[in-house]
Amino acid sequence: MYRCIAIILVMLVASGCTRDWYTGEWTVTEARFPGISAMGLDEAREWYGSQAVYSASSVTFRGRRCEEPRFSVSEMNEAAFRNAYRATFSALDIDGSSVQILEVGCPDGWAHPGALLIEAGPESAYIVWDGVFFKLVRTD
Repeated sequence: MYRCIAIILVMLVASGCTRDWYTGEWTVTEARFPGISAMGLDEAREWYGSQAVYSASSVTFRGRRCEEPRFSVSEMNEAAFRNAYRATFSALDIDGSSVQILEVGCPDGWAHPGALLIEAGPESAYIVWDGVFFKLVRTD
């Protein structure tokens, strides 16, 4: 009986420890320009090293903060992604036939960089702004 209780407790603890792919700390490491953008490389490089933090209570990026975020995750295949973002998976080193896209909703209508996050892999993602895809890597 104790063995069954221990197994149940381990399963409950393990299920409570899982986190969504987007939660945690991320750092901008590079910028990609797969199409037309309103920002040049010099301006994009100013973003390198910027930290993004996604948690259940807030999202922060480049001095902006969203309190009490609402997260919406959708999945998009490559054809729909190419139509929406004018970029291919290969241009962004995304493997697979689809990606997950996080949209952050905030009570104050937060429309800043970081309100959209594209999963590129288990440890990488992109923030899109002014036609530039800023690559982030997980740092936590």
